[in-house]
Parts: sequence; C-alpha cells; structure tokens
Amino acid sequence: MEKVAELMEELCSVPSPSGMEGELAEVVAEFLEERTGCVERFPWGVLVNPEAEVVVCTHLDTATPGKCRVEGEWARGSGACDAKASVCALMLALGEAEPLRIGGAFLVGEESTGEGSEALGEVLEPRMGVVLEPTSLRLATRVYGTLEVEFRVAGRSAHAATPACGVNPVVRSFRLLEELEALPARVSVLRISAGGDVYAVPEECRMLVDLLFPPEVELEELRERVMGLASSYGTAEVVDEAPGMVLRGRCAGLVEEALRRAGVGVRRCSMPSWCDAVNLQLAGWDTVVFGPGELGVCHTGEERVRLEEVRAAAEVLLELNRVVCAR
Repeated sequence: MEKVAELMEELCSVPSPSGMEGELAEVVAEFLEERTGCVERFPWGVLVNPEAEVVVCTHLDTATPGKCRVEGEWARGSGACDAKASVCALMLALGEAEPLRIGGAFLVGEESTGEGSEALGEVLEPRMGVVLEPTSLRLATRVYGTLEVEFRVAGRSAHAATPACGVNPVVRSFRLLEELEALPARVSVLRISAGGDVYAVPEECRMLVDLLFPPEVELEELRERVMGLASSYGTAEVVDEAPGMVLRGRCAGLVEEALRRAGVGVRRCSMPSWCDAVNLQLAGWDTVVFGPGELGVCHTGEERVRLEEVRAAAEVLLELNRVVCAR
C-alpha cells in the first residue's frame, strides 16, 4: 500500500487537464524508463513495450483543472479517479512485471478530442487492448454510444408580466426533454441557457444534450428520431457522436483469468460513456474496459478513489502479464 500511496501522491501533485498533459507524461516516462528501458515518447502519449500482443491503455488528462490529494485510504480531487488511479496502477504493474510481456499506453486527450487513442490506433497494428476506466474493478464488454446535440428551441418574446403574449422557449425545452426521455437512451442535459437581464420572455433557449444509448440501439436510427423531434421545436446540430459497441474477442478471456488469479473475481458491466476503447475498436483492436474507481463521482467535486482499489487493479495487471507469459 505504501507504494500506491507514494506514487499517487506524486501523480496527484501534477495537474493535467486536457491539452496540458506534458508534465505528467514526463513523470510517467522517467519512472518507467528507469524500470523497463523500453519507453517511447510521442506528442500524443507515452508507449511502453509497444511490440506487446496486449497493450493496456489509460489517459493522462483530467476533465477539470486542479490538483488532487491523498487523504488516508483515499485519493480525492480532480482526476484522482479518472484516471490517475489507473495511471498509478499501470505504472506499478509495468514497473514490477518480470519478464515484461504486456505493453502500456498513456494517452492524451481522452476527455476532449480522443486524439491519443486515435493516434495509437494509427501507429500500432491491431491487437488486444485493455482500456483502464473507472468500472469498480468490473469487466466491461459493452460500451454505450453517444449522440451529443445542441438544440435551439424557438419562442416568442413578450413582456415578462404578460407571458401569455409570448411563447416561452424554456418551457418548450422541458417538453422536448420529456419526448427525448421516451427514446431508448439516457438523457443528460449538459448546458441550458436562455434570456438575460431584460425583463422579458426570451426568444430562444439553447440546450446541449448528450444521449447515451446501449449497443443494441442503432446510432443512425436514434439520430433520425432526435432530429425529427427537434424540427417541431426549432433547430438542432449534432456536436459529437459514436456508436455503441459489444466488445467480443480473446482479450476478455485473458482479463477474466487475471481477475480470478488476483482474487478479485469476475463481475461484468457496461461502460455507459464514451472512452478510448471506441477509437481502438474502430481501428480493429480487440478491446475490453476495466479499472479502479466509481464512474459516478468522476468529473465532480466529490471525485475520489480508494487506494486499496488502485492496488488491486495493479495486481490484476500483474496477473495479466503472467497470463500472457504463460500463453
């Protein structure tokens, strides 16, 4: 546990919001160069033992700026769980594995553009990939798709004391949300804005919404239904989208065996959010998602991860190295 706490302290002291991962990348590279001697640096990340059949990936960037900290049995704060806990676990596993048979990829931009995993998929030939994300040490073989849409809901302005003379676009936005929630997707309102300092019913309400959907739902069909609903309220523009995926292949079996050997046990789940596994799967990789921490608290002021879970994740990755050695 001492190694976990010490390394997490160091990682937590280095802020690494998207676009500013360089200092943390250098910390990772120096640590692993000393212990493995097979580190390659790129603008989009750090690679360790890139010829390996199985490459374990995580991301260096955090969704929000600021530092995190270790407090007793927990690490808390921006990026503590997503994904410095995974960075720590992977660093420890790569540094202690003997002989080293798995590879490691520490990527930039997962919280923004996905450029790190996109570049990795272009540089390396398709292989097996374990993508570390907060799954509470469960094995995710299903990744939800995402459809992020900005709606511009139309209204008609009027003096605020005579609302019946106008059409309030905020009220209409709530009605649109009710219709969106009837679709086969989870609806997350990311931003909503309307009106200003003038005492008047606003003319327009802008709303950024992310619809997350299981792999069984077709992206094209969902997009068509969403845009059809939007046309009755105003206009809409797709900001980002990615299909849902079922991750089938040999990699899941290897991670299952590592989980059993580490005494963690095999519990399955879905990854309800986009992650680097999507880019790698689209590039032809055989991927799964697994990692320490609870996703629900990430990107919030309550972000935290238990150090014991980080240690357990490192042990699973060490066992994964042993499983690959035995193949």
